[in-house]
Amino acid sequence: MKRKHTIARYPLILSSLLLVPSVAQAQETPQPEQGFALNRFNPSERGSEWFSADSLDMRGHLRPALGLTLDWAHKPLVQYAADGTEKTVVIDNQLFAHAGASLVLWDQLRLGVSVPFALAQSGEDSSGGGVSVTAPSSAAIGDLRLGADVRLYGAYGGPFTFALGAQVFAPTGSRAQFTGDGAIRFLPRALVAGDYGMFTYAASLGVHYRSLDEGFAGKKTGTELTGGVSAGIRAMNGALVVGPELFGSAVVASSLEAALPTKPPVELLVGGHYTAGSLRVGAGIGPGLTRGLGAPAMRVLGSIEYVAAPDIDTDRDGIFNKVDACVTVPGVAHALPKKNGCPSDRDDDGIYDRDDACAAVLGLPNADKRLHGCPVDSVKSELTPLDRDRDRVRDEVDRCVDVPGLKEAPAGLSAAQKKDWDAKFLGCPEDIDGDKIANIPDACPRDPGQAHKDPARNGCPLAIVTSCEIKIMDRIYFRTQSDKLETVGDRGRVTQSILSAVADILRARPEITKVEIQGHASQDGYAKNQVLSEDRAASVMKWLIERGIDPSRLTPRGYGTTKPAQGVPVLERKYKELHQRVEFHINEPKCEGASGK
Repeated sequence: MKRKHTIARYPLILSSLLLVPSVAQAQETPQPEQGFALNRFNPSERGSEWFSADSLDMRGHLRPALGLTLDWAHKPLVQYAADGTEKTVVIDNQLFAHAGASLVLWDQLRLGVSVPFALAQSGEDSSGGGVSVTAPSSAAIGDLRLGADVRLYGAYGGPFTFALGAQVFAPTGSRAQFTGDGAIRFLPRALVAGDYGMFTYAASLGVHYRSLDEGFAGKKTGTELTGGVSAGIRAMNGALVVGPELFGSAVVASSLEAALPTKPPVELLVGGHYTAGSLRVGAGIGPGLTRGLGAPAMRVLGSIEYVAAPDIDTDRDGIFNKVDACVTVPGVAHALPKKNGCPSDRDDDGIYDRDDACAAVLGLPNADKRLHGCPVDSVKSELTPLDRDRDRVRDEVDRCVDVPGLKEAPAGLSAAQKKDWDAKFLGCPEDIDGDKIANIPDACPRDPGQAHKDPARNGCPLAIVTSCEIKIMDRIYFRTQSDKLETVGDRGRVTQSILSAVADILRARPEITKVEIQGHASQDGYAKNQVLSEDRAASVMKWLIERGIDPSRLTPRGYGTTKPAQGVPVLERKYKELHQRVEFHINEPKCEGASGK
C-alpha cells in the first residue's frame, strides 16, 4: 500500500533492504519490522561553519549560538530487487528541521543541544522475504541530543585545534516513524580543525554506541564507527566558507549474523556558510555515495543561525580584549580605560608595581632595580620631588600642583573639550572653585559663581578680578538720561547686586589701592553725554563710599563717547546700551603686578 504524507515527517534514507525472496519465503507470513533512527545527518553544534564537521570556534565566555537547519532527503529507505533495481521506496521524501543551541564557556568548553523534528514524509509499505515494513505516517520528534566538547589544544583560526567531546541521544523519538531507537545512544568523539591561510579543514572520529542491534530487514544495526572530514576555502575576509564535506558510518558490533554484507552509509555534501555580523546562513547539496541504510539518493540543506560575537580574553585575566588596555599581559580591573586590564601601577608612574621599588610614590625609571620607580634623579642620585600634591600627575604638567586633582578629563566631554581640559586643568579638581559647575563648561573656573544660560557667564560671579580690572558680568543701570542709579524692578536688583559684588571685592582685596571708575556713553548724539558719563561715575563712587569703601581708593572719570565698547557696532541703535557702561580699572597695583583670576 502506497502512502503519501505531506505533514511533518522525518527525512532519512534506508538502502539495500531485501533480496529476491524464494517461493517458500513468499508463502510465509511476513514479520513486521520496527524502525530505528534512520537519518544519518547529525548536524554540527551551533556556531560551526560546516554542516556536519565542526570548526571548533570555542572563543569567549557565556557566548550563545542558536539556529535551525532544514534537511530534505530523497529516497533514504529503499527496497531493492536482486538485480539492483528499485522494488519499493519505503521512504521517498523526508523533511526534517533540526533546532539547536550552544553555549561556549571559558574559551574552552562548549555545551550543545539539538532537537530534530520530522515535518513531512512520503513513501509506501513494503513486504517480502518474510518481513514487512510500514512506511512512516505521521509527524514525530526525533531523539533529543545533548553534547559537550572541550578544546584541549590550539585555538580557532590556528593551524591545528584539537578537542574531545561526547553526545548523548535521549529516546524521545519514535521507532514506528523512523525517528528514534527507543533507547539511549552515546557518541564519544575526537575533533580537529584548523586554518592555513585561505584553506580551512575539519575532521571527526567517534564510536556511536547503539544498543538497538537486532538488525533491520536482514541488515546489521548496532554500534557504529562514525566520522567525517571537510575541506574548503575562506573568502570575503573570512566571512564565506565554501567546500565539500564527507561523512559516514559503519557497524562494528551487532547481534545479527547477516548472510550478506551491510554497506556503510556514506554521503557527500558541497556547500557554504556566509557570516554577516551575528547572522550566519548556509546551503548545501549532495548525494549518498552508497546504498547503506539511511544514505539518500540526494540531500539538500539550508540553515540560519545567530552566533554571538566572541568576548575574547587573550591573557586570561578575566577582562575581555575589547576593554583590556593590555591584551597580552594579565592585569587587574581599573576605572581608567587606558589602565583597565593592565598590571597594577598604584602610583601611575608607568612602572608596574611588580617592578616598582617605590610602588606607592610617583617615580622615575632607574637602571638600579633598588631605585627603579622611585623619585630619584638617576644622574644626580638625589631625591627629586615629582608630585607635590600626590595626585599622580607630575608637577611639570600639573595645573594645580598643590591641590590633588584628576589625571584624566572627566567623562562626557567632547574631543575638543578634553583637549582644552588637558591644557588648562590637568591635575586639578573637577570643580576648582567649588560652585558645583565643572571646570568645563564653567566660564570662570577659579571663581565661584552661579549657573547662567549665557555660556560666557555660566559659573561666573557677578564681579571678578582680572589682571587690570574688576570685571562686572552684567550692567549697572541708570534712569534714562540721568545719573540716578536704578533701584526698582529687575534692573534695580541687578544694579544693586553688581555694586555689592564690587564692594565685596574691594573689602576682600585691600592690596587694590587705586581703582578708576569709568563712565562711558553711546554714540546717540545726546549733547550731554560727556557730562552724563562723569556724573554716572561719580554716582557709583558715592554708592561705594556709603557702603564703607575708602574714598582715597576710588577715582571717578567720564569718557563720554571716546571709548566705545570693543567689538560692538557703534552706530546701530540696538547696541546702544552696550556702550553705556561703567567699568572699574585697577591703577594700583600696576597691571603687570596684579594677580590673575
